[in-house]
Order: sequence, then C-alpha cells, then structure tokens
Amino acid sequence: MKAATAILALLISWVLPGRTVYGESEGDIANMPLSELELQLKTIDMELKQLSRYGLRSGVGSIGFRTNTYPDPDHTEWLKIDLRDESEIDEIILVPTIWRDSEDARINDAFPAEFHILAGKGGNDEGRVIATYSAKASDPARIAPLVIKLEKTKASWVKIVATKLTPRALDGLHSFQLSEVLVYSGDRNLALRKPVTSSRITLGPSHAWDESFLVDGFMPYQMNVPRGEHSLAMVSVIDDGIIPSFVIDLGSPHPVDEIRIHTIDQSDTVPQSILGDFALPKRILIEASDDEDFTDRRILWEYGWKDIYETGPIIILPIPTTSCRYIRFTGQELFISEYGDIHFSRMGFAETEVISGGKNIALNKPITANFLPQGSLGRLSALTDGGNLFGAIIPIRTWLGELARRHELTTRRPLVTGELQKRYARQKTRLNLMSWLAAIFAAGIAITILVDRIFRMRHIGRIRMRFAADLHDELGANLHTIGLLGDVALSSMDSPERLKNALRRSRDLTERTSKAVRHCTELQDASGLFGNLKGDMKRTTRRILADLDYEIIVENEDILDNLKPRTRANLFLFYKESLVNISRHSGATKLDVSLSAPGNSIYLTITDNGRGIEEEDQKVPPSLQRRARLLGATVSVVSPSSGGTRVTLSMRRKKFGFKK
Repeated sequence: MKAATAILALLISWVLPGRTVYGESEGDIANMPLSELELQLKTIDMELKQLSRYGLRSGVGSIGFRTNTYPDPDHTEWLKIDLRDESEIDEIILVPTIWRDSEDARINDAFPAEFHILAGKGGNDEGRVIATYSAKASDPARIAPLVIKLEKTKASWVKIVATKLTPRALDGLHSFQLSEVLVYSGDRNLALRKPVTSSRITLGPSHAWDESFLVDGFMPYQMNVPRGEHSLAMVSVIDDGIIPSFVIDLGSPHPVDEIRIHTIDQSDTVPQSILGDFALPKRILIEASDDEDFTDRRILWEYGWKDIYETGPIIILPIPTTSCRYIRFTGQELFISEYGDIHFSRMGFAETEVISGGKNIALNKPITANFLPQGSLGRLSALTDGGNLFGAIIPIRTWLGELARRHELTTRRPLVTGELQKRYARQKTRLNLMSWLAAIFAAGIAITILVDRIFRMRHIGRIRMRFAADLHDELGANLHTIGLLGDVALSSMDSPERLKNALRRSRDLTERTSKAVRHCTELQDASGLFGNLKGDMKRTTRRILADLDYEIIVENEDILDNLKPRTRANLFLFYKESLVNISRHSGATKLDVSLSAPGNSIYLTITDNGRGIEEEDQKVPPSLQRRARLLGATVSVVSPSSGGTRVTLSMRRKKFGFKK
C-alpha cells in the first residue's frame, strides 16, 4: 500500500485550482522503507528512458517576452492574453526562457519566483485567481515547462501577475520573462496567435522579444522523443518554372482545426550546417477541398514570414474548423541554395500534420506532388510518417507534459539516490560493526574455550594433587598411627586394660580411615570429619604422639570454625602430616602447637625439641609443600637456636564469602 501511494504521489504533478504549486515533497522520502526507495529509483529510471528529452534549439529565432528591469525583486509585472471567445480551459503551460551559463549548463532566465493567474470573462477586468505559484530551491534550474492543471473554468481572458521577480542572467537586473504561454481546452491551445497586452513600457525595437512571441507557438525546444522510428526530412530540388505543391489525401472528409508544419530538423552537429529557414518557402498557401482537382478549393491559411524571428521548428496554424478530404500545400518564393555560381531552388519539410480534435489524421496518408523528388532526401512519405530526426512526433500538449514530468523526476532522483546512499552507508557501518562484533565474539569464544581448558587442566591437576595429598596425609598418617597402636598392643600383652584401650583406638581409627577412603577426593564432604578443628588436632596428637608431652594453643576459634570445610580439612591434614614427620624423624619428647587467626591471616606454628635439622638440609618436605599449595599458603622449616624444629604455616583468609 505504501509503495502504491509513493508511486501515485510521483504521478501527481499538477496544480489544483486556486492552490499553491509547491513541487516535490522531500519528507516522504526519509520515511520510506528501503525496498520502496529502491523500487522508486528503478521506476524513475525506467520512466526517464521513455520521456521526451530536452532537445534545445540552436541558431537564431524569437525568444519570447520580457518586462521592464529593476534592481530589486519586489515589483509587480503582468501580461494578459485575450482568448476572444469564452471557452472552457483546463490547463495552462508556461515555457521559461533559457540561458546557457558560463559552465555550459542551462537554467531558466528571469522566471518569476512568485506569481498568480487570473481568469475572467468579457468585460470583467478583475477576474478571479485560479492558481498561485511559489518557487522551490529546485526551480531556478528548471528549463522544462511548468504545467498547471486546472478544474474546467470558463474564461475569455487569462492574466499572469508576477509579484516577485528574479534576476536575469545578462546583467543581474530583475525582470519577468517567458518564452511561451499555452492555454488549453482539451487538446487545443486557445492562446495560439491571440492578442497579448502587458505592463511593459515600450523599450524600443527588439527583434527577439515581443508580446506576440508569447503565443506564436515557437518554443526553445526541438521535439526529441526517444520512441518510434527516426525519420529524415523530405528535401527536394525544385526545377525552374515549377510552383511546387503536394496534396495529402485524408481518405474521407474530416473536420480540420489546425495545421502543423515541422521545418527541417536542426542536427546535433557543432556548428550547425544549415540555418533554421533551410528549404522553407517564404510563403506557403494551404488549401482544402473535397474534390481531388480542387475545383471547390478553400484557403485555410496563407502563411508568410519576413525574417527568421517569425519561424521555428514547428509552425502551428489554428484554422476555423473546416471539413475536407484533401489538403494542398503550395510553396511560393522558394529557398535558394547558392554554391559558388550555382543557384537552385529547394523545398522541404520534416512533417506535416493535419489536426482534427487533437489527432493527426494525416498520419501515413498518401501524398501526391506536382514535382519529382530529387536527391537522397526526396521521399514524399517522410511528410506523413509521424517521425522526425530524433523519433516519434507526438501531440504538443503531451510533449510539453513529458518535459515537465522529466523535470520532476530528475529533481526527485537525487533525493532518492541521496537517501539510498545514506541508508547503504548506515547498513555498511552496521555490517562493519557486526563483523567486528562477530570477530570479537568468535575471539571471545576461542579465549573462553582456551581459558576454560586451562582452568579445567589446572583443576584436574589440583584434584590429582589433592587426591595424592589426601591419600598420603590422611591414610598414611592413619596407617602410621595404626602401626603405633599395634606396637602398643604388643607391649601391653601383660596389661589387659592397656591392650583393650589400644585395640579400641585402633578399631576407631580403622573406621575413620575407611570413611576417609570413601571421601578421599573431597574429605570436607565426609560427615563428622573436621567438624571441630581444635578437638580433631588434640585427638590426632594423642593418637600419633601418645608418649610425647604436648601443648596446643588455639585462638580465634569462632573464626576458624567458620572456615570453609575444604580449608579446615587441608589445614588439619597439614598439621597431621607434620605430626607424622615429627613422630618418624625428630626423636622429640615435647611438642608446642600454636594456631591463631588474627585479622585476615591464619598462622600455624609447630615446634618440637627433637634433634633438629642441619642448616643445609632445612628444606620443606614435599608432602608439606603440596598441602601448603592447596591452601595457598607459605611454609617454612627452621631449627631455632634453642634446638629442635619449627614448622610455620601462614596464609591469607579471603573475605566476602570466599574464605579458604
């Protein structure tokens, strides 16, 4: 629905009666979806290929009408066309005068910035406003006609009042200039060759500027339609003594109301090889008849011209409606070609149209002549084949409407392409951004996978290390303790009570060991293990060092009891492994243990009075190093000056729910 609305908006280029002409709308373009913009651009390009082109005239000829000049724009100038008879009008076309600037571009010259059009009847000099105009930014570049569509209005005169002038290119003075004014009723131009008055003060003689040139039918364009077949004009040498004429047979009587004579086409060579009056007789007599012998001949028009300003590419002659079958064109005062001392007469035309109700009824009709066409361009059929040097010949109103339409489309096309380029640029930016984001995302995934793999490998390593440490520290210590209890049992054979106690302790330890084996990978998950760190340390000390004198001091028990189970388990197993080492290697008789958690730290100090360690051998045993790494702690082993060995473990306790 939106696409149809957009295309319909393009097609509406006419001015409604009594309303202001504004031209193209730019707001709708910014709100169009991309697909509609692309469709509209294709539609514009396709339509431009079919529309008439700006084929501008060259050479010398009438330009049109201009008023007085002023240094500023705020002046009122007017022109009035007397249509003579009251008629129903439905369209007005204003053709601007055209200037070639210093960069070889074409612009309109002194086309008014603001004007309104009045229409009236008979003696009513006031009339009423039927259209107004206010220029847009694109209008100064307009070289196309301005087509003003009206509701059908009865009028016998039309008046154009310019209220804001524009500077003319010649000297920058402000003026009101037009090349042609056409007032249409259906397919007929009512303003053609009608009287014109204006506000202009007589400025002296000017061959190219005059009120009458506003309605002479000569415009600054050549008909250049990119459709139909190209056709070369008929040009023939006329023998001396012959008054050349040709007759078009319409086949049957038709009411004829207009004759159009297309003069020899000006080619696109630079410079031109012929003048605008080439092969055009000074006088052309046009007659009508219902009889092939013209016994009942009636003169339709006697066309004559005195200078080049009275000719043009299309000579349009309005005639009283006349019914006839045959139309005869007779050339008088022929064009003389001169090549040195050689002189000969020529006559030629590109096309002759006989108009009836807006339609060319002479199209492809047979032609007879009283002369034998001579030369390569002597085809009589070229006079009614409906084509010229550039393509098809179409009705004047249709032709000027296509030129106006071309202006609308060529004005709108840059707006559409500009908006498309903005959209494409934004899409490209977004695509680049998405590409970068995709690359970053892919890199992030790769890094995440790599980091995850590293963490997994490290986690597996820690599990293996913890598994080995747990087996060594827990099971190894328990087996060592069971061995010690076995020795006690053997030595207590004569003491039943002591033997019984050793066996009971050995039994408890085997159950604990069995439970530890089931949970050796995560000892903190074993229910009942390491629930009270201080109590566990004392029980283990009694089991492993039953014959030693020991003292255990624990401070900040509330903090220690709130440590994570894994941290408590690792801390306890570190202590237990230390006891096993003391039991095996120190030969000590006394043990002092201190465990505290001041501030954000934990300190464990184990001191015995054994044989000590030589200075060069003061290395931390691998089993203690492994357990310290699991705790994220540091450990040292020294022999104090008082003797024995001191093992010190220190670690930081993490806060905010991430305690070791």
